[in-house]
Amino acid sequence: MALVSVMIMCESRVDTEPRHFGRSVDEPLKPDFWVSQPQNDLGVYSGSFSRGETWSLAAGDHYFEFNTSAPSSAGWMCNVYVGILKDSKVVDEFTATGWMGSDIPPVRVKISVKEEVVEGKTVETVSSAPAGGSAEEPAREPTPKELVVAPSSPPPSGVPAEKYAPPTPAPPPKPWYLHHEPYLIIGGVVVLGAVLWYFSRRKGRGV
Repeated sequence: MALVSVMIMCESRVDTEPRHFGRSVDEPLKPDFWVSQPQNDLGVYSGSFSRGETWSLAAGDHYFEFNTSAPSSAGWMCNVYVGILKDSKVVDEFTATGWMGSDIPPVRVKISVKEEVVEGKTVETVSSAPAGGSAEEPAREPTPKELVVAPSSPPPSGVPAEKYAPPTPAPPPKPWYLHHEPYLIIGGVVVLGAVLWYFSRRKGRGV
């Protein structure tokens, strides 16, 4: 018998509703497991779920299935880490990833346990690969485009400098009065002349 360590970690970035989570070993997990297979119901959680277990499995091929009561549109993704527990350490670890949902097949992970006699000692190893279901590499979010920064070093010979120079920032907008500067100057001259003419006439009249 091999002690197989299993760590399940799940998360949804959009779903905050309470959801059931369930798993089965060497038997199919039904879509309504929390009703039809209550022994496989691990409880109700919101936002995230994590659980670690250790199983004693005989040599041979095994599998376990994992799912949630949330629909697939709720965006739940599951990471499963499986390995052999030896001397309180997990070795031969592998990972399976899959999307979950009550309206799609459960995440199904195949576990192959092998026993070999090496120098008179029995050595267990574990290996696996997703076996059907929805266990697959999830779609990656689009990577933002990188900003192109002009280098500060001189451009190579034969390459025009404008190819490397960063674009000149647009000048700040001019104040409104600068757009009418000629008219304001002429208006000022006219007003000043009128004022001088007015006072010169008053002086001439002796007022």
